[in-house]
Amino acid sequence: MVSYAIPSYSRPDGIYKKTLTVLKNYNIPAKDITIFLHSNEEKDLYESKIPKDMYGKIEVHGLPKGIKGVRNFITDYYPLDTEYISMDDDVTGIRMPKANKLVDIPSLKDLVKEGFQLCKKNGLTLWGLYPVCNAFFMKGERYTTNLRFIVGGFMGIINKKRHVTLNLKVDYDYTLMCYKKDKGVLRFNTICVKHNMYSKKGGIGKDQKERLNDYKKASSELVKKYPEYVHLNANKEGEIILKDTSMRPKNKTLKKKKK
Repeated sequence: MVSYAIPSYSRPDGIYKKTLTVLKNYNIPAKDITIFLHSNEEKDLYESKIPKDMYGKIEVHGLPKGIKGVRNFITDYYPLDTEYISMDDDVTGIRMPKANKLVDIPSLKDLVKEGFQLCKKNGLTLWGLYPVCNAFFMKGERYTTNLRFIVGGFMGIINKKRHVTLNLKVDYDYTLMCYKKDKGVLRFNTICVKHNMYSKKGGIGKDQKERLNDYKKASSELVKKYPEYVHLNANKEGEIILKDTSMRPKNKTLKKKKK
């Protein structure tokens, strides 16, 4: 069984209309879905606004607001080696290119099954989707196992009890951690997760402008933590980029079996 974890904050209407509706449309059993909230007051609010048949449980982490705390709480919540999908609460679709347009994938269950199977086959513990919903760029190999960032909006995780240390760029931190441990991460490059971003404050963090200084700090910490993999992006403040691709292991998808 695969579990679905959705951290959320002050968005009962949004999570209902977006992520939970997407999962329901793909026939994901409600019992496999857990929503993670900040407080019991929030739990009461979510329970009053979201139909009971849309989720299995609501767990209250009671930690200070921030992505790091809830991500680590989810890691500790699930037993070792549990297979789970971590999703943001603003997901509106999971798409693939077809005739130069993006369409919904036919089956989320099949994608999730394949993602975890490929991870096990390659000795990996993290998989995800293409970071931008743009059919023009989603070309080439269907999946890769070299170093590419796995975006936090949709992450397939085999739980190894790995904890992040940053309050921002948590998905970068987790990707680099898993890559360093496993020597690879799996990413589907022809499937993306679509978000309908909230224009107002809410969710777990601040808006983009308020975060710039925090982004700079987080980026510097990532460079110090993983100097062999990333460096600061000189053209964009508060961002990091991967080092030369020659440093990455060869893509396992390119290997051919000997006859």
